[in-house]
Amino acid sequence: MKQRLHLAFLTAALAFALAPCHAQEFVDDAWSALHLATLVADQSRGTCAELDPLLGAGLDTALARLREAHADELLAGRAGAQRRTGPDGVDPVARATTERFGQRLQQQDAEGRRAECGKLTAYLDASADRSRRDLVDQSFRRWFALQQRERHIDCAGLHETARSLAQRLLGDGAGDRPPNMDLLRPDARRAEQAAGWCQQVQGAAARERIHVAGEFALVAELARAISDAAMPLLSGRDPATAFARGRQLARRYLAEPDWL
Repeated sequence: MKQRLHLAFLTAALAFALAPCHAQEFVDDAWSALHLATLVADQSRGTCAELDPLLGAGLDTALARLREAHADELLAGRAGAQRRTGPDGVDPVARATTERFGQRLQQQDAEGRRAECGKLTAYLDASADRSRRDLVDQSFRRWFALQQRERHIDCAGLHETARSLAQRLLGDGAGDRPPNMDLLRPDARRAEQAAGWCQQVQGAAARERIHVAGEFALVAELARAISDAAMPLLSGRDPATAFARGRQLARRYLAEPDWL
């Protein structure tokens, strides 16, 4: 019963981890955030100016700087918003964002509204000062952390996962098949798929000159060999050959210095 529950859990987790990596999302998210900030600023200009003409002027200046510094990125954000537009011709994300900010202003006193206007101005100024690469990098870090949480994947921890799988396959080193091989295979399969996803992200990040550490191809290769060694008949392998290869790669991996 325990083994069946373990397998069912890992099957469900594996199905989610297998979902494709839409890594372009983190670039789109960066430009969407800029676009939404300009919409909020446009909506709030009158309120901020009524509170303090200097505050309103500062918001206008920051908005103009952002539009000049990141004109192409704002165009990309606007294009993304148009793709989200519903049948009523309104982008639901933009509507929700501007409504939330407007409600937050209404719920506060004059000092609180002044503070909100100041924070918005500071965000626009800071974004205008940042390079395209900095904005994408910030968006990527946020996106990467969220994706790993949702998929129950820890790319930085895959090295230790691979070492643990290798040790489980080797057992006491006597050469006999260790116990619980039926549990080892789904664990190895999930590690293989997680490594494949992390490798996709690593490639997408590299295209934006963002470094993600990890030898994910090695982890995937080892996990695949361990999966075959654990249940060779399920993968159509010769049992003796698959077991010998799995143990060989496990020993080699454990002998390598840490790479992460």
